[in-house]
Amino acid sequence: MKRSPIALLVLLALSLPLVQSACSADDTINIITNSGKDCPTSIQASMTTLINEARAQARTCGNINYSATLPVTWNTLLAIAAIGHSQDMASHDFSSHIGSDGLDALTRVEAAGYEPAALGENIGAGQTQISEIINGWLGSEGHCRNIMSPLFTEIGAGCASNDASYYGTYWTLELARPR
Repeated sequence: MKRSPIALLVLLALSLPLVQSACSADDTINIITNSGKDCPTSIQASMTTLINEARAQARTCGNINYSATLPVTWNTLLAIAAIGHSQDMASHDFSSHIGSDGLDALTRVEAAGYEPAALGENIGAGQTQISEIINGWLGSEGHCRNIMSPLFTEIGAGCASNDASYYGTYWTLELARPR
């Protein structure tokens, strides 16, 4: 059953698990990709554009040269997993690929309803602008490799902030290819 974006936003406000079961990979919901005053209002369009601009250029990540590669598209299920992890990091004041519940990226993505054939995750903390986090990832060998990998065809991202935490703002980018 296809739900309107308003209905999905109401469900999200009530419970993330409800949204996970209500969303299909084709739904477009910008608001779920951020949480907190220091996060951009919507990151879907900007994040996708900047990552695709990076992928459109050959670049070196560490000592590996990458050719330009095909663009990625946004996937709401990946975004659900990403915002959940960003909120976890902000709420519990940590920066790690392993959640406060001990779960890893694969488990989070599958719990959101996405079945990956390939999966990568970038996290970051402290940046308040999308361009800052993308530039930081492109300057980091492993994160850059994820962005440039032709294995990945879809992305979803999230940002969450907590003024009481060390870094304030936390980001997660899930990169994947579906089964």
